Amino acid sequence: MAARITLLAACSLDGRIADGTGGVAWLEPFEASADYGLAGFQAGLSRIVMGRATYDQVLGFGEWPYGSTPATVLTGRPLGAAPPGVTAEDGPPRTLAAGWDGHVWLNGGARVFADFLAADLVDEIEMFVMPVLLGEGPRLLDAAGRRAPRLADVAPWPNGAVRLRYEMGPLP
Repeated sequence: MAARITLLAACSLDGRIADGTGGVAWLEPFEASADYGLAGFQAGLSRIVMGRATYDQVLGFGEWPYGSTPATVLTGRPLGAAPPGVTAEDGPPRTLAAGWDGHVWLNGGARVFADFLAADLVDEIEMFVMPVLLGEGPRLLDAAGRRAPRLADVAPWPNGAVRLRYEMGPLP
């Protein structure tokens, strides 16, 4: 059975996933003011996938936040002393995804998102749009892929954040 791959990320109103220096401190006020259901989402995962820059950033936050959920870091460099269940892989998205099953979270970053979208491997996009304009930094979606997303759900939060969930479908 093939994996169901969800691209889930927070972005600014102008579509940035990080600021001009690659930082995500701009998200802190939003994290403190609402529960976005991430714990429930993570509970149903079979794997988390991220690029090397995202992995290094997450390690810099302190304790590994993903518990025992297997995590794949897309990199050609050794990880060093990685948390349990974290492995490094390198290769084309289609080849990598062929070995995955269950529910997979594409956690970041922009290049990972673009590569998996271009390979038509993303089943749904769940984005939390935060009411802030960053002006620079990597964009959430620089690649359109070859499928047309269908809006499946919208949920607003009192702090101005909005969750948009799209299911990927064939081109119309």
